[in-house]
Formats: sequence, C-alpha cells, structure tokens
Amino acid sequence: MDLAGEIFESGKIYHSYSKAIGKEVLFLNDENFKYFLKRYDDYCAEIFETLAYCLIPNHFHFLVRVKDGSSNNVVVKKFSNFLNSYSKAFNKSHDRSAALFQRKFKRKIISSESYLTRIILYIHLSTSLWRISGNGNILPSILILHNCQKRLLGR
Repeated sequence: MDLAGEIFESGKIYHSYSKAIGKEVLFLNDENFKYFLKRYDDYCAEIFETLAYCLIPNHFHFLVRVKDGSSNNVVVKKFSNFLNSYSKAFNKSHDRSAALFQRKFKRKIISSESYLTRIILYIHLSTSLWRISGNGNILPSILILHNCQKRLLGR
C-alpha cells in the first residue's frame, strides 16, 4: 500500500486532501484559487469524477470517484503532477522557492453511507471554520457540493 493512504481503485470514492507546509498558505489571491482549479482539471478530469471540493487558505479537500479504468499508479502520478505543477507556478508568481505542500497527499476510501455523510459535513464545516480569521477578516474559501449524496446513493 502507498504510504499516503488507500490504494486508488476504479469506481471507488475517496476523500483526498493535503495542506501547506508549516504556516504557508496555498492561495494568496483569487487568481491562485482559479489557477489551482484549472490545473486540477487539466491533470485530474480524466481520472476523477469530482463530487465535492473545498479550498481553504492552507489546505484543500476533494471528494472524488475514480473513473473506470484508472489504475492506482496513474491516479497517484496525475495527482502528484497536478500538485507539482501548481507549486511551481505559485512559487514563480510569488518569487519563492521552497516546497509548498506536505510531502504526500492523503486519501481515505469512503466505505459506507454514514462515512460519506460525515465527510460531506466535514468538508462543509471546514469552510465555515475558516471563514473568519482571528482579526475579523473574512478569508476566502470555496465549497462545491454537486448533490453528491443523492447521486452516489441513487436517490
């Protein structure tokens, strides 16, 4: 098994996430959010059906279904390439050279309806907790839920 979590299997649903190293932030402006999602789409659209996601200044969450025919090696490579691509562009645009993300992204398989519900709530509450900073400023965050529970459960 890969050290970062579960092995990706076609047709299965996963909670994938990562965070910035130390006190770094991943998104300093709206353009960073947009570019992150563009790179995600460029690298991951062919391997994932994205059901929900949340972008927070220092980390992100994706709830995804692995598309049929996508092997673990291909998924890990494409997701890693996505993160590396974003890191390089972020570093170039903000004149920095250090690593941006923790060493490996993590993922957990969604094994039951109750766990799916908990993850959807967790992703949603993550944005709520990050909405207001200690000094009262509203922090940017993005949450998208595509009626995922209905779609996943066939209701």
